[in-house]
Amino acid sequence: MAHEKFANEFDVAEKLVLSFEHDFLMVVSRVLLPLLFGCLLQSLETAFLEDLLKAISAVVEELFAESAEFQHTWDSFLSL
Repeated sequence: MAHEKFANEFDVAEKLVLSFEHDFLMVVSRVLLPLLFGCLLQSLETAFLEDLLKAISAVVEELFAESAEFQHTWDSFLSL
């Protein structure tokens, strides 16, 4: 009889521990994982924006260079 009571108490304690572990994993999966994914997406967005700004600045520099070359050609044409 005492052995059955001890076994039942052990089963209850085991269920409580498993329930706590389950609840802990649910909190981790619902709080920490979205935070990690958010940080990852933010870093990717930052990298994308940096690449975009570099591309835009390269285009603007090229336009300024072409404009200066066009102005030089136009000035040379007018001087003739």
